[in-house]
Amino acid sequence: MAKKKVTTKKQVAEAPAPVKLKHTGDRWLWFVLVLVLALAGWVVYNNSRTLRKITAQVIPVLPGVARKAVGGKVVSVEVVRTYSAQEVTALEKQNYGNDALPVRYPVTELLIKYTSLDTDNSQIQEYARVYIPRTDNDAKIPLISLAPGTTGIGDECAASLEQPLVANWGNYESHAAAYAGQGYAVVITDYEGMRDSTRIHHYMIGELEGRAVLDAARAAYSLSDYKGLDPGQLFLAGYSQGGQAVAWADQIAPNYAPGLKVAGIVAFAPVSDIFETMADPLNGSTTTWFGPYLLVSFADYYHQTFALDSILQPQWAPNLRADVLSHCINTVTKFWPNPQTVYTPGFIADLKDPALFKADYPELNSDIAQNQPWQVPTGTPKLINQGQKDVVILPAQQSKLLPTICEGTGPVQLQYYADATHYTVMVKSFKDTLAWMTKVSAGQPLSTSCAGT
Repeated sequence: MAKKKVTTKKQVAEAPAPVKLKHTGDRWLWFVLVLVLALAGWVVYNNSRTLRKITAQVIPVLPGVARKAVGGKVVSVEVVRTYSAQEVTALEKQNYGNDALPVRYPVTELLIKYTSLDTDNSQIQEYARVYIPRTDNDAKIPLISLAPGTTGIGDECAASLEQPLVANWGNYESHAAAYAGQGYAVVITDYEGMRDSTRIHHYMIGELEGRAVLDAARAAYSLSDYKGLDPGQLFLAGYSQGGQAVAWADQIAPNYAPGLKVAGIVAFAPVSDIFETMADPLNGSTTTWFGPYLLVSFADYYHQTFALDSILQPQWAPNLRADVLSHCINTVTKFWPNPQTVYTPGFIADLKDPALFKADYPELNSDIAQNQPWQVPTGTPKLINQGQKDVVILPAQQSKLLPTICEGTGPVQLQYYADATHYTVMVKSFKDTLAWMTKVSAGQPLSTSCAGT
């Protein structure tokens, strides 16, 4: 682009004298023309100043208008395939076997990318799989926003990348097929940081997990080709880690996603207490890996440096982050086999005594406290399904937290299944969960496990 030519005072002085007008009328005409142009320039200048002044006053009064980042917007949609009823049955039986119900509908599977928000409200993107039953009528379809259990922290561990025949992290496709075959649309979200090379998944950060669950639901509702989803029948369901996620989604929904109406919460063997889950390997749980996951996640998210030498045995501390990021849920139990080989004796002693833990590890204790689920009472109906044979999330964790969960105004049903493990509780509770959601949708009375109600 050519530079603008600037005329100096010296050049003006040396410029040729203007040609004199020969007639008086011509001089008056030029005078009027110059006066009009000057007046017009003055008006434009003052209007410009006024406009700038008005703009400066208006923008602060309406912060974020038309510029605020929004979660739940669909970025891309890929139709994976449509399953016939027979194919849905085959998928369902991978998990449910003889507990499978006759499939009522064929199902279309989609892979979507959608927007969510970080806790600083900057926009991020996440993936989810959506399973939509192909009904033959105009009936409104209820939606389940399903939060998966722990799959891992590394990008390759994202739930949307699961291939159960290669590495089974829970076979969430089979669970989705079971519910979609009965007429429920299901969206299974990844969590923040998964399939994102710029960040790790911040495991057990409740706010981020809850936002993912809600934004996945908002994205599903906005799919232009699938308008049959009923916004009045939204269920948030979570398994294990996902139980913590839906508890957080429920408590932040009124402020974060006020347009969503949450009909009910279903938690399958949820992480109801983060500290208990980390300490329970001393009581027979197989979750020794939970502590290493927390240390890497919280250190990265809160920008903290934990004294790993006082927490972990010497062979684990130097490569902790790399080890955590490279192991998905199917390999963690063998890699971190038991607390005695992973933790120092001093840290094990602190895990046995919450008061000692708080005194010796105040930062880690604070991080855990900030992300505990069920701490904000809500009126949403809740169903908690727990296996009595669960050796991952021990059954006592749910009964211990029940009084806290019951502080809300909605009914809470804690249902134990005598023959269910951590890995079969979703299967064993399938029919009961369907019946419970049907009652919620119909506005029928619900059972409660809360004392005095």
